[in-house]
Amino acid sequence: MPVQDVSRHLGLNWKTIKAIGKQFREEKFGPTEYRGLCILAIDEVSIHKGYRHLNLVLGFESSRVVWGGEGCIPINLKIFFSGMSREPRKELKVL
Repeated sequence: MPVQDVSRHLGLNWKTIKAIGKQFREEKFGPTEYRGLCILAIDEVSIHKGYRHLNLVLGFESSRVVWGGEGCIPINLKIFFSGMSREPRKELKVL
């Protein structure tokens, strides 16, 4: 179910729903590992006939999936980068 629908159904802010999802993913898959990232690849894949999307952030050089989130790319990237401290951000390169 999309975050907005869950938010309306439960009467909670969408940010709260996203935080719960993040906590679940970290408990199941471990925390996001930001170290060693220089170049990011960002992909969006359809997971339900074009209506639901999964956004993936990959370490371009290692091809490892670093982070994933369902929904809108701008919101998910904001969430991804909000967890990244200043040190790993300094290592990123713009191509």
